[in-house]
Amino acid sequence: MPKRTHSRKALLGVSAMTYLALCVWLGPKVATSLIIVAALLAAWFWTCRRHPIAAWLTWAFMRGLAGR
Repeated sequence: MPKRTHSRKALLGVSAMTYLALCVWLGPKVATSLIIVAALLAAWFWTCRRHPIAAWLTWAFMRGLAGR
């Protein structure tokens, strides 16, 4: 398990408070869905930065879905 430094604890607290605020504002189901979509987008951007072919394949797939 990684060592938890002061900045990691602060980041964990900020993310927990953000999630709680989203739960109060939007409700728990929508807040969780929003967090999952944001995590998927972040993972996609990270993957495309490391492997540019993934961006090209995603672009081709989306064009195919659109019927072009």
